[in-house]
Amino acid sequence: MELIDIIKEVTQIPLKFKNEDNDKSVFDLLKLTQYFKNYNKILENDIVLIIKKRPSLVDDWLFWSENKRAIDGWYFLKNSIDMYEVGKINQDNSKEEYMQFYDGCIACSIFIKKEIETIRNN
Repeated sequence: MELIDIIKEVTQIPLKFKNEDNDKSVFDLLKLTQYFKNYNKILENDIVLIIKKRPSLVDDWLFWSENKRAIDGWYFLKNSIDMYEVGKINQDNSKEEYMQFYDGCIACSIFIKKEIETIRNN
């Protein structure tokens, strides 16, 4: 599978995960994309190219982030001043690596890479 195809598959994870026919964990869905074998070759800049071609994915990943049930981890949201935030919340509810962006596609690509790396490493 080409890297571009792997990235396309990765960006579809929120849609696949919430599909009523899905019986796989997010880890298993990510593994099926072949990301684990190619994680070091895929950068945020590669992901943003796919997101810019299909900007509706930003909303899919915003929804994904809003519905996570983790105590800590990466988040992605659109804040009250219409900027996109990416950050990490610790177990004590403190934020680290907090970033803001005007461009939702860029913010989304950064969130995706950080989120899938967390999944890969767990």
